[in-house]
Amino acid sequence: MNEEEFSQKVFGICRFVQIAPKTVLMDLTVRLPPPANVGLNPLRSAFSVYVSSTGNLVDPPATTGKPFVSLGQIVPDKDGYGDLFQEIPGELWEWIGRGCVVQAEGQGVGKIFAGVVARSAGAWGNDKTVCACSGRTMWEEGRDMESRL
Repeated sequence: MNEEEFSQKVFGICRFVQIAPKTVLMDLTVRLPPPANVGLNPLRSAFSVYVSSTGNLVDPPATTGKPFVSLGQIVPDKDGYGDLFQEIPGELWEWIGRGCVVQAEGQGVGKIFAGVVARSAGAWGNDKTVCACSGRTMWEEGRDMESRL
């Protein structure tokens, strides 16, 4: 993203859990800016999701390197939300320190969102991101709050 588009906003969260040898469960939720706001064609707003070769986020995707593991593709809805929940072949310990990249497909390399895969509290151990009253994620609760405005 260029300097005018840069912000400290969180655009999503991706959780990985090793559920079996050589099987990782991925739960990804993103809320991307409307395609037109970041110079994307709204009719071609598919995004590739992958774990990159490195975790260097200085100038992605050049510094994150090529995909190490492909995680799939998302197409955000009209509000910018996209979800992906699936099992991925792999060993989670190999992904720690690499980038998790969400990149616009076929629209140049400049439109990209990335973070570093890091260790966490453990499987479902981060209770700060779940609403205690409903058991839903912060993203699900946020969508409901927005619809009430």
